Amino acid sequence: MTTIGNSVFYCFHKNNNVKDIVQSLHPYVFTKDEPQSIVNIDKNYKQDPSAVQPTTYSPETDYFIPAQKDGLFWCLYVAMYSYGEYSAIHRNYGLKKMELNQEILDFLVDNNHLMKQVNHKFSKVAITELLADLSINQQSTTFVNVYAYLCFYKFNVYIINNEKKSYLPFIFDAELPSFFIYVDGFKQYKLRLEPASSSDIEHLDNNFVCLEGMKKTMKSLSAYKIADLTTIMEKLHLPSSKLKKNELYTTILETIHW
Repeated sequence: MTTIGNSVFYCFHKNNNVKDIVQSLHPYVFTKDEPQSIVNIDKNYKQDPSAVQPTTYSPETDYFIPAQKDGLFWCLYVAMYSYGEYSAIHRNYGLKKMELNQEILDFLVDNNHLMKQVNHKFSKVAITELLADLSINQQSTTFVNVYAYLCFYKFNVYIINNEKKSYLPFIFDAELPSFFIYVDGFKQYKLRLEPASSSDIEHLDNNFVCLEGMKKTMKSLSAYKIADLTTIMEKLHLPSSKLKKNELYTTILETIHW
């Protein structure tokens, strides 16, 4: 029975805190006497009557961290529909993802010309493969599939790796709103809920390195001058004196590669 109860009522994730779950259920537990709680209860705290949400959300920092395995998908979903819409799904996350992927698939079948507008070259074969990925409802959203969501949602996304001081831009139209999604080495995603301003994007470009593509970190060594590589080293706050061109290139590549 415990196993069944856990699978129904509790979503195991490293961000979940058992005490938080216990505290949120406390107002609904009937006891004969005044309960001796194992957690500190704020007597002035008013519990939201809605179901406990399997997510980490901090109004102070305005970041959203999805609890589901396909974190990238749900970051894109919240950027488009809002955190409130995400909260209203409750437990049917897998079904909602499947329904939305089918809706986007149907849309792109009739509007695949939109894939020509993004900042990535798609051949007819590549578009067919992308649509096939949507139809099979993969467990994890790939970077290339992000473009399908952008064509449907009509916004841009910058996926940023703070540890590597680098980012990938996914652009549908520069005039549309843009969102920052952060990723770490464990493929955990975090969305900044507020759209990025032009100054945010300028700051990103001045302090981070833009990767050459989803599968290519940098251009070939011959495409850079020593001055170019030195500038990148300065952006990364790495010492560049007495290093040869190939050493500069290797150092940068090792630093920014995901």
